[in-house]
Amino acid sequence: LPPDPGGKSRRSKEDDTDSATAMTVAGIVNLLNHGTLTDSALNDSGGERRLRPGDIAVLVRQNKQVAWMRDALAAAGIAAATQSNDSVFASEAAGEVRALLLAFAAPSDPMRARAALATRLLGEDAAAIAALEGEAMELQRWQARFEQAGALWQQRGPLPALLPFLAGASETRLREHGGARRLTDELNLSDMLQVEAPAQHGVHGLLRWFSRH
Repeated sequence: LPPDPGGKSRRSKEDDTDSATAMTVAGIVNLLNHGTLTDSALNDSGGERRLRPGDIAVLVRQNKQVAWMRDALAAAGIAAATQSNDSVFASEAAGEVRALLLAFAAPSDPMRARAALATRLLGEDAAAIAALEGEAMELQRWQARFEQAGALWQQRGPLPALLPFLAGASETRLREHGGARRLTDELNLSDMLQVEAPAQHGVHGLLRWFSRH
């Protein structure tokens, strides 16, 4: 946020929150007024269309901030669908992120590796997973990726470990019905896990915290 113009008084937390909310809403208004999105389904307009409210997601850490942002957007004439942290933890995305984290925590466990591969996030179908029984090298390749992710998790936290998998799935996700919502949930969960990680006791402590929600 910009410094206090007077330079004499500290900004309160409430002032910072109000300013951040106002700046976010102003940015969204600008995007909706001037932004475009590449869409291969639109041939007549060169593959581009105007941005819509449903193309934009705002991630916040607390449920009360969801209400603040929703009300600020409504005041600017922008309708917003909201989802609380509680519902994110109960979503399909939570199960998929948890499956990946379990594989990162124990990459040598073939059951955990297969469970991660079976998620829509990684996209391996039942036939491909069954074929791993006779393709040890392919299973080992995935386990090596999970092991690298697990090491990154321990060094830098769960978000950097998860992001390559989320980024790799993003194009497919955005073509699926409801895929943008799932991708947003996965990113939101990853961010919340990153914030919570320092308060937990290592990898297994964070997994226990995740399982309680």
